[in-house]
Amino acid sequence: MNNQTKLLLQKLQQTIDQLENSIEPYQQLILNSPCFDISLFKRAPAKAGYNFYFLEIKHNYQKLEELVEKNNHGQYFAAIEYLTEHLCYQIEALNRGLANIQPEDRTNSQLPTQSLYDKYNIHLDYLRRLQAMKYELQQFDKSNPTLIQKMTVLDQRIARCQYALMKLEEQIDSL
Repeated sequence: MNNQTKLLLQKLQQTIDQLENSIEPYQQLILNSPCFDISLFKRAPAKAGYNFYFLEIKHNYQKLEELVEKNNHGQYFAAIEYLTEHLCYQIEALNRGLANIQPEDRTNSQLPTQSLYDKYNIHLDYLRRLQAMKYELQQFDKSNPTLIQKMTVLDQRIARCQYALMKLEEQIDSL
């Protein structure tokens, strides 16, 4: 293994360490459904926490290190390239998931019932983020089946969010 490869692995390890520090406050937080694309995290149960997804990232990093050690004559180059890209996508998805944690989840305490306006603003912010993610994906090759699947999932989430906003607007109007 050359020095450049070692340096890249160290940087990836540092990124994973930073992610671990970011997840630490939310280790006990349980997500009610798989939050990520099945192509990113294959073994996700119906109720898993961020720690579950992080452990899969660590496992993939260990597999990457093993492949790099075995790669004497470049026979594992394609697998290393795939696993590195996959790891980067997993890390990015988990960071995005952490960024989308709702304020009540961040405090880990039950807030008094939020006003309808607060809920509306939270949903509006969530909709904005979803639309930004969709815009980012639209910049890539639209013939990629994985990209099409991700766009479909985002469209479904956007539709649910818009529906929730509509219901909140109705509740606010009825006040």
